[in-house]
Amino acid sequence: MSKLLFFFLFVTTFCVAQKNSDPSPEEISEAKILKIQYPNDDLVLLDSKDYVTFGFNNDKRQVFVKQQINEELLNISSRTDIQKHIFYDGQSEVNNFGLKYRNNKPAYFKVKDEAYTVEEFFFNDARVKYASVDFPVQGYKYYFEATKNIFDIKYFTSLYFTDSYPISKKEITLVIPKWLNLEIKEMNFEGFQISKTSTFDEKQNATIITYSVSGLEAAYKEEQSPGPSYIYPHLLILAKSYTNAGDSYTLFNETKDLYNWYKSLVDSMADDPTVLKQKVTELTANAKTDEEKIKNIYYWIQDNIRYIAFEDGLAGFKPDECQNVFKKRYGDCKGMANLTKQMLIDAGFDARLTWLGTKRIAYDYSTPSLSVDNHMICTVFYDGQKIFLDGTEKFNPFGEYAERIQGKQVMIENGDSFILETVPIVAPWRLFYFGNRSDRSSRNK
Repeated sequence: MSKLLFFFLFVTTFCVAQKNSDPSPEEISEAKILKIQYPNDDLVLLDSKDYVTFGFNNDKRQVFVKQQINEELLNISSRTDIQKHIFYDGQSEVNNFGLKYRNNKPAYFKVKDEAYTVEEFFFNDARVKYASVDFPVQGYKYYFEATKNIFDIKYFTSLYFTDSYPISKKEITLVIPKWLNLEIKEMNFEGFQISKTSTFDEKQNATIITYSVSGLEAAYKEEQSPGPSYIYPHLLILAKSYTNAGDSYTLFNETKDLYNWYKSLVDSMADDPTVLKQKVTELTANAKTDEEKIKNIYYWIQDNIRYIAFEDGLAGFKPDECQNVFKKRYGDCKGMANLTKQMLIDAGFDARLTWLGTKRIAYDYSTPSLSVDNHMICTVFYDGQKIFLDGTEKFNPFGEYAERIQGKQVMIENGDSFILETVPIVAPWRLFYFGNRSDRSSRNK
């Protein structure tokens, strides 16, 4: 009897919630017009708002970020089924995830929370919260809302205006308290009619900045297209410093602050190069020149250490210890770079860790942000030159560089300071002439 009563109540509640949820003639007409405007899309965000605020966690001594998301979704096709989703990771969480009908009654779609697998990653801490949502007829509408909390502001690096669906109207508002020194870089605004207002609210003791834009096309993924940071309008968020209890604390005010944070992770490592000594001796024993020694070590790592992408909290930024990568015979780019460095040092060379962003990223190190780089290699100082060694590239000869890093700025460790260099660009004729040539026949396995 209780089960029947529960079922009856559920159906009644569902029917009441759906009452007056069918599209109005005006909404159907609007959907038809938008379908002509966006013939290849099934859904349009009529209104999309991001409202971003900042606070301070006294226990962790961290600035946190709260991003409230509100969207109005309109189906412009005969029928549409989507998965409404938000990504997050170990440095964030998603709350208040839900949808409502056009009559503002809750839509009870099952919300799932799962680990998100990326094909090129062996492991990462990315997660996705999502719901499978159906739009039964053209003109059907839902309201979506969610809150995303980022625990530490250093991981809050950008806000994009575009979405995977076209947007009729987009608004981003940031409420920046007076105690927080935040720089906002406006990226790729050319060609978009983006307006900006800025006011100071005495009650909140904060500057309120609002960006508005209309008529945004959907963002599409193309195999050969540049990374999104090159082409789509977005805000680059640079958290420089904050004041708490009368004291000022630096975050990423300049490039040196970014380097210092990276260096603190490197300094916390517990490398044990003695584990590598026997293999280094074996690889260099019969080498006739120093260059041959470097090649033997570099090629051995390329051939014998398997590249496995790994991102998990700080492990996404901190290299694995050399002995771990050596014993396991696998590592991510940071672990492989560190193994290369330690083996070369053991062989008597000056080798250093090197950070860089591949060609997918538009920024360089003039921007102190975690969004600047996504890769690590090793630089060896040899014969008056800086030679870059990337163990993740299995077939790159010594002195040749993958296209994805050519011309990119790198940051090389240099004790308490750092060195900025640029990876050489290889002329096309040189790639054609030397592309199939290497000295790999002399490899030490």
